[in-house]
Amino acid sequence: MESPSSRTTLSGNNQTHRRGEANWQKRWKALLLLSALLLGSACSNAEQWNESHKANFLRACRREAGYEKQDLCTPLATEINIKIKEGGSKTCLLFAANEIAVAAEPEQRAQAREKFDNC
Repeated sequence: MESPSSRTTLSGNNQTHRRGEANWQKRWKALLLLSALLLGSACSNAEQWNESHKANFLRACRREAGYEKQDLCTPLATEINIKIKEGGSKTCLLFAANEIAVAAEPEQRAQAREKFDNC
């Protein structure tokens, strides 16, 4: 016979597993959106970051970051603009900015931030 505490543990593990799956699904969606953004911008004649690119990034970032982290997106868009003007790789910056926005843990955000700063 199963004890009540083992049921609680299994239920907790299932919830943790579901949250983990949801995080991965969210990351895949973000990656697909970012890929579409990059492909669209690569096919256009505009080599620099423009208002259309910024609007697309902000829309995707806010959608994927979630309500509690949406305030990260506007400063990231500004930093992307500055870094691209300084010669940074748009692809690298967009992927790293997306990782910053969707990071679930502070360590993940710090790693993504380091990658962003090195683009």
